[in-house]
Amino acid sequence: VLLFADPREAEESSGCGEVFRAVRAAATRGVRTREVDPRRERDVVSQYRVTVEPTVIFVDATGREVSRREGESGDTIGAIRVDLDRLAGGHP
Repeated sequence: VLLFADPREAEESSGCGEVFRAVRAAATRGVRTREVDPRRERDVVSQYRVTVEPTVIFVDATGREVSRREGESGDTIGAIRVDLDRLAGGHP
């Protein structure tokens, strides 16, 4: 799971902060995650064609994109949580 977002927003109460917390919680449950700072890793941003922050991209073992969630609406955050729970093997 790749999270593209400004790390300065990780602790905020905004939707972006919620996405960070969801991805980090999944990491503690065994989901392989990587936080990508778009300001510093422009090559990865370009590779995955990221235009919106936050973006969560689910990739397979080869790095091929399987699905993506963009933005920080309530519906998007809910879908990210469902996807991450599924990867972690069930419920938190």
